[in-house]
Amino acid sequence: MNGKVLIVEDDSIQRELLEESLNEKGFVVVSASSAEEGKSILEKENVDVVVTDVKLPGKSGIAFLKEIKNTRPETEVVIITAFSNIEDAVEAIKAGAFHYITKPYDIDVLTNLLNKCCELSRLRKKPESSDFIFKSPVMKNLISTVNIFAKSDAPILITGESGTGKEVIARYIHKISERKGKFIPVNCTSIPENLFESELFGYEKGAFSGATKSKPGLIEEADKGTLFLDEIGDLPLYLQAKLLRFLQEKEVRRVGGLSTRKVDVRIVAATNRNLEEAVKKGEFREDLFYRLNVLRVEIPPLRERKEDIVELTGFFLKKFNTKYGKKVILSKDALNTLLNYTFPGNVRELENIIHRAVLIAENEITSEHLLIKSNSSDIRKTLPEQIEELEKKLIKEALEKAGYVQTKAAKLLGIDEKSLRYKRKKYGI
Repeated sequence: MNGKVLIVEDDSIQRELLEESLNEKGFVVVSASSAEEGKSILEKENVDVVVTDVKLPGKSGIAFLKEIKNTRPETEVVIITAFSNIEDAVEAIKAGAFHYITKPYDIDVLTNLLNKCCELSRLRKKPESSDFIFKSPVMKNLISTVNIFAKSDAPILITGESGTGKEVIARYIHKISERKGKFIPVNCTSIPENLFESELFGYEKGAFSGATKSKPGLIEEADKGTLFLDEIGDLPLYLQAKLLRFLQEKEVRRVGGLSTRKVDVRIVAATNRNLEEAVKKGEFREDLFYRLNVLRVEIPPLRERKEDIVELTGFFLKKFNTKYGKKVILSKDALNTLLNYTFPGNVRELENIIHRAVLIAENEITSEHLLIKSNSSDIRKTLPEQIEELEKKLIKEALEKAGYVQTKAAKLLGIDEKSLRYKRKKYGI
């Protein structure tokens, strides 16, 4: 389908004819006879483009356009009128209309306009995140697949190594879907096992000691929305059974409760484990795996998409230069080091490496500033430890270059003699 279109037209015959034509062209169409009715639909539905007549009862199409652009700037608007009025056309374009066309119009021309509008609308709805900075064909294909999956309410399983951006993809799926409820993230390893059931399903007053009032669970909070179950592969088996029951019956029973509640929740799960292997070992329920694995998104590790390393490095360099008011550049040698590194921590690790390098470097980031070794042992050290190690190295080099004349060494390092004396004493140099 090309996208979702809202038609606002007070003439029922014209409205029905246009709705039928656009349906045939592959659009999902909703319609209204007034601006107020259209506004009500926009509050409930995720619409890509609005097609509105300029003459409407109660409120003009131009006024409706301005209202849309104030509240939903990502939604495109096409104005249609039976009268060729230059002043109205100019006002509409100034107010943010994508286009202004007059009746009678060519349906193919309108279709092309609406396709462009839908594409622009989808691009504007994309979350602004470093994980969506990519150039590689494999990521372009992945996002295209995700855009299709988002239109469905079927469960989605996202797999990939730590740091590849599984939660970002999950949030993106929710954002571009038709779901108007909340996005509720749940890390299956962060909630204590003895509290997980009550957190997920909720509890009734008096269900256990300390339950002084009833509380809905995270599943109920996600009603009409998306429940994101991160690290699903680490969920204990007995809780897997309870989750499976919910997926089968689409209802929850709070801890201590007698009745069940129907909920409309889209499940998106993620894991860095091989669930097929976990099923074979008896660590993950086979029936739950098949319930979750309806649609599958596999995020490739960063080392398999070298083109994205360059794009992401540029993004992070700009981000941290801006944050710290610096103008550090990346040397060619440092870029080659990054391109040849395996990134076990993926995008998250690259961000940390550039963050650290911008803090340490004065003007240019060299390979040494990256603190990368082939066994990646330095990466597991804390940021203060890594900064201290580099400081010691730079002080030793400066002293050697200055023939151990402290005044000259301090000048090379860009610090005063007192600071150099303190650091030499601190590091035992």
